[in-house]
Amino acid sequence: MESEETAVLFKDRFEYVDRTGKKLELLAIWQESSEDNDVGAEDEIGVEADDDKELAEKAHEIEQPEAGAANNLNLTIPLRLYDCTDGVLKDQETYLRETDNVAPSYLIVSQVWGDIQELMGIPSVGWKVPISDRRKWDIIMDYCRSQDVKWLWMDILCINQTKNSAESDREKALEIPKMSFYYREATACLVIPDRYETFPQEYKEILELHSMFKDTITFDPSTMLQVWNSIEKLRSIIQDAWFWRVWTLQELLLPQLLVLSDGQILDPDDIRSALDWYHIMLQRGILKKPTGGKDYPYVHPTGEIKIAALGHANLGDSLRKVLKQKGHIDLVQLVINTQLKRCTKAEDRLFALYGLVGDGEKVAVQVSSDSSHTVNSDTTKQVSVDLELLRLKWKETLWKVLRTGKIWPLLYDSVDPSNAMKEASWMPHIIVSDGSGQLVPDVLDYGNRHAINVSKEGLKLAARRVGRVIGASGQFGDGGGELNRVFLCLWILRAKGFDISPIVELLKNVLQNPVWERDSLPPSVLEVSQMALEASLYASSPQQCFQIYEAAKLRDKVVSAGGFCGWNRQIVCVELGGPKQPLACWAWIQSSMQPRDRNCWVFDVTSEPVDTVKQWLVAKRMEAGTYSKIGTARAHPVGLQDTPVRILLV
Repeated sequence: MESEETAVLFKDRFEYVDRTGKKLELLAIWQESSEDNDVGAEDEIGVEADDDKELAEKAHEIEQPEAGAANNLNLTIPLRLYDCTDGVLKDQETYLRETDNVAPSYLIVSQVWGDIQELMGIPSVGWKVPISDRRKWDIIMDYCRSQDVKWLWMDILCINQTKNSAESDREKALEIPKMSFYYREATACLVIPDRYETFPQEYKEILELHSMFKDTITFDPSTMLQVWNSIEKLRSIIQDAWFWRVWTLQELLLPQLLVLSDGQILDPDDIRSALDWYHIMLQRGILKKPTGGKDYPYVHPTGEIKIAALGHANLGDSLRKVLKQKGHIDLVQLVINTQLKRCTKAEDRLFALYGLVGDGEKVAVQVSSDSSHTVNSDTTKQVSVDLELLRLKWKETLWKVLRTGKIWPLLYDSVDPSNAMKEASWMPHIIVSDGSGQLVPDVLDYGNRHAINVSKEGLKLAARRVGRVIGASGQFGDGGGELNRVFLCLWILRAKGFDISPIVELLKNVLQNPVWERDSLPPSVLEVSQMALEASLYASSPQQCFQIYEAAKLRDKVVSAGGFCGWNRQIVCVELGGPKQPLACWAWIQSSMQPRDRNCWVFDVTSEPVDTVKQWLVAKRMEAGTYSKIGTARAHPVGLQDTPVRILLV
């Protein structure tokens, strides 16, 4: 009787049956075709003689906004401040005259716009103030009176909101890039969450529970019920729209101090600590659903707590550290961390981040005259205008970012261009050529010593061929169920003779370097877990593989550690050529451009030593010597041909 390992050798397509009985494509290996022998020779065109010449690049000129008529203004302090004592909005010249020409201390306000319900008239303010609830204004004024706040800055109050006004547009274009100064220099930032009436009390209760019971190793029945039922309040806090808007990210990260309307200090680190505590209590089985406890669909039996795609970006954990160290955050990092955040207008996807990025990555802010926040302003026409403005400004910004050398675009995982209209995937695809023959982002040759030329046909460059893609898995997402498919796929590939060590080493590293400190494994547990991981994938059958996998609780450990799965991830199988063992690589592939039937290749587009290269390019072959990028793959030290080939990317 043949073994299961032997049996897989006679199959080229594999399916996975999920818990509902639905069959999903797991893995496909493509047999050699009659055309294969011709492709290699056809593609190996010599490297052109001009390889060592430098690529001439013309700097992309970006128009900067004019300083405005009032050149004597101090551009790092607010254009206007609201005098809470007098109830009057005062321009810079007026309030400086009252403060002996010294910038006064002021409170700044961060609030969620929400659905604008009215345009509120305030004495001394020359425009209608758009607000979702007049009660918010009353709460802000009550706080200012209770804390003896004299000077106040609030965007809808201190930046001209006049609709269809060229003057208003010019002012916004000047003020938006200065927001970082305003939030950094304010004495405190008053946060008005979306659920401003209940948020302060829920926040207080969660922190008190965490403080009282953080060292508890067992709960009595009444305390268990109290803590269990408080999970809903924790979820309510984290899911408040204030944490999920693009504009409020800089308002979370920049201020010296965040306060709530009842005087409490709002500390995102305290929220993270509380969330981690609930997570650990659930994982260890100390906190369990008691009699009379609420049912939570987002609390899993394994002790995992899943709250609507909650990530570190929403609480600013890692970004706050970067901001403190560097004084700014790279735009690409911000984009990646804000893809799930929401905004009213597409153009805000960039403008809302300008307070956090360095000056070298900013371009002139352009605000169209019909793009003011007004009641029921989100028409189809306006969305189209905003999106086009976003694309234009993103292209200009990307020119500047790429020229800093911070990213090598051919090895950058852009989002799927087919989803560009969706809010979660707004970033336009990085193009190769716009047909004009002009320099475009992918021309930059960081890491490639040979000449890179752009023509109307596309991008010409020298690259080292790694190998042909001879198979691919289905796409994997996040979560434990997805990880089951990954392990089964890896077991099958290993049984078919593929080298799976690159992905095994990646999984081991994930266990060793978790995203959150709370998920760190003690050295003895880490060693045992890494051994179990390898043993499961080299087991003699899928059943034995998953027995080891379940016994070692690898699913929970890898999912909790993070940094492995993620959308548009899959395994690509690469034939290296000669007698070498084919390789299994962990890759990011555009969902709309899947590899099919041995028509894709993997290239090293750098000139770096092979053991230091981090990413490879995955490209679909269009015709002899011509390819189109479909994704990237994690590199693995392999013997590459010494002579690069010349390819055309379209």
